Amino acid sequence: MAQKPVKDQDDRLGSYLIRQKIITPAQLDQAVQCQVLFGGRLGTNLLELGFITEEKLRRLLEEKYKVDSISRSDLNEIAAEVVALVSREVADRHKLVPLRAREGGLEVAMLDPFRESAMNALSEITTLKILPLIALELDLLWALEKYYAVKREARFVNLDRWLEQQAAARREPRKKKAEAGKAEPLLPDPQSITAQEGAPRSLDDFWDRVGRTGHPEYLLPHKLQDLQQATNRNQIARTILDFASMTFSRALLFVVNGDMLFGWDGAGQAVNSRTALAIMLPLNRRSVFKTVLETGAYYLGPIPDSPINRRFLAALGPSRPKTALLIPIMVSGKTAAILYGDMGHEQGVDVKLSPLQTILNAAGQALQRIILKTKSENPKPPP
Repeated sequence: MAQKPVKDQDDRLGSYLIRQKIITPAQLDQAVQCQVLFGGRLGTNLLELGFITEEKLRRLLEEKYKVDSISRSDLNEIAAEVVALVSREVADRHKLVPLRAREGGLEVAMLDPFRESAMNALSEITTLKILPLIALELDLLWALEKYYAVKREARFVNLDRWLEQQAAARREPRKKKAEAGKAEPLLPDPQSITAQEGAPRSLDDFWDRVGRTGHPEYLLPHKLQDLQQATNRNQIARTILDFASMTFSRALLFVVNGDMLFGWDGAGQAVNSRTALAIMLPLNRRSVFKTVLETGAYYLGPIPDSPINRRFLAALGPSRPKTALLIPIMVSGKTAAILYGDMGHEQGVDVKLSPLQTILNAAGQALQRIILKTKSENPKPPP
């Protein structure tokens, strides 16, 4: 039977890894900042940064939580009748996958083996004794996609490929180190995204439809207050997009992660969070996003023709913008994210930059505040 660990402030994973001399305080700070900006578990961000291996992370999670861990191979062939014991809704909501039934018990792969809401949900739908096992976020999301068709973020597909290339490079020492770089990004099938009808003919037409009381000038103080009270990245994203949607037919947020750009969230005509999360683009090749990253300034105009820009526009569907606006979101003096907005097919962008820039400046400050708060909640043990 699993022994429940003591879960006090000092038992956080980051502090535990420092005490075990697996990472340094500086590495923890970097991983925490990445976690706030990009989301996901701390272990996932440590993997992306190359500060820990999958095998070592599994072993340390076993030691910390006092339960067995499972690998990708353990999740590869789960019987259909076992998968059917847990609905897609429950599996996705609580991030868990049933593994096997044995001796009156049900082994379940989980991110947090002692999450009460997950255990209660499982108890309600099965009479079997729940035997929790811990899985890496990377592996569990892979299994949710395989057995429940819960689509992974492009970020996790990219991390999968990068880790596979790293493993291949270790197996073939003569390969150049550069060959173990980031994998080519994937984009959703453009044919799977259907454009919606009824885009406004102009900005005035847009405001006539939604009503002038929703104008950004009226909403700005309220949205700034929302950002001041935000406690996580998702609240920040929704506040930005709610405000941007007052101007744009479609708006998307992207985060900058090394030499890659990953979709964060989206709203508007034929785009949503799923559209955004499926997009990843390299930042080492010419694109409008690379221009914004290098200059640290906003871009307003038509999207130039280049292979990466074409791939991005294909991901948005058949509607091609006449002009688009891209604005960087700065955190600690660096571009951490980019807001993209347009007015849909053959519509120009007519927007006052000042309110948007005010919102994005406040968003950057909110992210920085959450980063500092999260770091303070990961106390570092004395040397």
